[in-house]
Amino acid sequence: MKLHLGEKLALPVDFVTAACVVYGGRGSGKTTFGTVVAEELYRAGQRFCAIDLKGDYWGFKSSADGKSEGLPVLIFGGDHADLPLEENAGEFLGGVVAELEQPCVLDLEHLSKGKQIRFLGSFLTALYHKNRAPLMLIMDEAHRSGARDLPRRERGHRAPGAQARARGDHRRAARCWSQQRGLGVV
Repeated sequence: MKLHLGEKLALPVDFVTAACVVYGGRGSGKTTFGTVVAEELYRAGQRFCAIDLKGDYWGFKSSADGKSEGLPVLIFGGDHADLPLEENAGEFLGGVVAELEQPCVLDLEHLSKGKQIRFLGSFLTALYHKNRAPLMLIMDEAHRSGARDLPRRERGHRAPGAQARARGDHRRAARCWSQQRGLGVV
């Protein structure tokens, strides 16, 4: 089975256990790429979790034209939440997502950058320890999740993206990060 990402681009379904990074400027299609990856993974019966730092991925719930239902995605947090997302629930939600068969979105838009980083650190650590099945983590604007911009006293751990890179490979949690510039996130 193939994931059809474009007219001339198809990847094997094993992509769900790979790591990728998409670099591009504003308006270059990074969010669209993440959306297509998620839709294709769903069609292939694979799990994904979109980590949404700016509130874009709630649109999975409807078709592109907005006239019919989209993917049966569970949204934690944000303006279109099915369930609330608490800033200190990263560890708990890491365990939930590890066991969840349904695609999901973690909408972190309403958390400050520092709270997003702390949430993601706890989330990714718990996911690493508990996940045992293929899962693609999709994060747009990944450069916004790095700890390098925090005051020095708040940098108690490596950036969440670095944790995922260093720890997730053998646990079948893959990453597809997109960002505007290279910051060593992946």
